[in-house]
Amino acid sequence: MFQCGAPQQVQHSDGYVVQVADRHHVEYLDGSQRWVVEVEFAPVVGVYRDTLGSEGSSAADFDTALRRIIAGLEAMGSKVEVS
Repeated sequence: MFQCGAPQQVQHSDGYVVQVADRHHVEYLDGSQRWVVEVEFAPVVGVYRDTLGSEGSSAADFDTALRRIIAGLEAMGSKVEVS
């Protein structure tokens, strides 16, 4: 379950946050972890999977971060396409 925080930011009941960082990036924040992914805002938001990054994280963390970013964008009312 997501709740709106600030404009262009949602927080999940589990505590993590998904927010628009700037015109080209979305952030996923979970505790001390910070993930950033490049996006293209359009009627369908394009998420560029290969640009998702965080230091010292595993492949399982990568999948979780990507899934949660998509869910957060959808909670903001966006349709999402991953490429």
